Amino acid sequence: MLVALLSDPLIRHMGNGEIETMNTKKVEASKHKKANFDYASVKMLNPANVTWGAVQDATRNAIGNTNKSGKSNDANYAPMGKLAIPNVAMRLPIGKGLGHVVLSRGAGTMTADQQMGQGNFAMAGHYMTNTRILFSPLKRVKIGDMIYLTDLKKVYRYRTFSKRTVSKNAVEVLRDVPGKKVVTLITCASPYTNEPNRIVVQGELVGTSTNLNRYKNIFG
Repeated sequence: MLVALLSDPLIRHMGNGEIETMNTKKVEASKHKKANFDYASVKMLNPANVTWGAVQDATRNAIGNTNKSGKSNDANYAPMGKLAIPNVAMRLPIGKGLGHVVLSRGAGTMTADQQMGQGNFAMAGHYMTNTRILFSPLKRVKIGDMIYLTDLKKVYRYRTFSKRTVSKNAVEVLRDVPGKKVVTLITCASPYTNEPNRIVVQGELVGTSTNLNRYKNIFG
């Protein structure tokens, strides 16, 4: 309960902040930034590290989002786009990689070279005790639900065709699906430490659009 009381408002604030300030210039710049893609290094969120993430966020906004060394820097949030699943009221920013700052705000991309609308666009996110934030709503997703992605140039529409619980070691969910262009969303099966299973939701690409205004209310 303490974790939720302290963390949830900050998580919502940071995620909404990324959504509201995201633009095509930032997304394009993210393509050239390095990021941490080590899934094994992902840690559970708690009041201390969420608060630290908020401090890093404030510092980044105050002094500018720069990293002269060119090395991966968690505080250097690199926006890749937005994710929305309207049927479960899920709306999140997509950040590059699996660093703490990325996953405390929303979805994180799992490989360096993946592209929306191509192959298997895989993302991970945290499952929380508050089932309305981050990737927790995935537990309520149903087959047929629409999943929307945008890179701020196009909107990519996917229809859910698979939802299952797998071992945390089931790396096959990251592989391409023959004959399909898919999105894969992965989260822990519970909010508990050392949870051995993962919820995996997959959707197949059914269309794209350059009319971003049509989907403005979906992404926010």
